[in-house]
This record gives sequence, structure tokens and C-alpha cells, in this order.
Amino acid sequence: MPHTSIAKKVFRQVNWAIYIINGLAALLTFLYFSQIDPLPPSSAAERAPLPTAAYIQFAVIMVITFAIGIGLNWRNDRKIINWAEKVQTGLSAEAVPPPVRRLG
Repeated sequence: MPHTSIAKKVFRQVNWAIYIINGLAALLTFLYFSQIDPLPPSSAAERAPLPTAAYIQFAVIMVITFAIGIGLNWRNDRKIINWAEKVQTGLSAEAVPPPVRRLG
């Protein structure tokens, strides 16, 4: 079963790379729209710095989103790895259910 540990390691590394890249993209988008190009205020004198609550809301939403994403990815990766182990031990590929085949 050495392939299984390699598969788990690859899935883990790819997933963490995706999480980091998506997190940085979300942060850059938030900073761009909040600091560089915010919605125009009703008058030029009203432009004020973003309140701390906005940063806290962003952080909370990101933590929730990442937790959901990690859970969904873990669930799908686990299904793929479990069926890959079964195929490696002699199960025919035709025995793998179609929904699981689509995940890979």
C-alpha cells in the first residue's frame, strides 16, 4: 500500500496549496476594494478609513468558509483514496460506483 500514502500526501499538499492561494486571493481582493478602489462616497470629504468591524467580519467569514472547504475536500478525498485502496487490492474498476468515479 505505498501508493496510498503517496496519494494521501499528494492530496494533502495540493489541498493546502489551494487553501493558501485562495486565502491570499480573497485577502488581496478585500484589500483592493476596501483600500485602493472603494465605492465612491457621496462627497469627497466623507472618505474615511474602514472600521475595524469590517476586518473582523472578513476574518470570521474566511474562517467559516475555509472550515467548510476543508471539510468538503477531506470528505471527497477520503472517498477517492478509500476506493483507490480497494482497486489496488484487487477490486475491479467497474465495481467502483459512478458517483465516486466522477470525483477522481
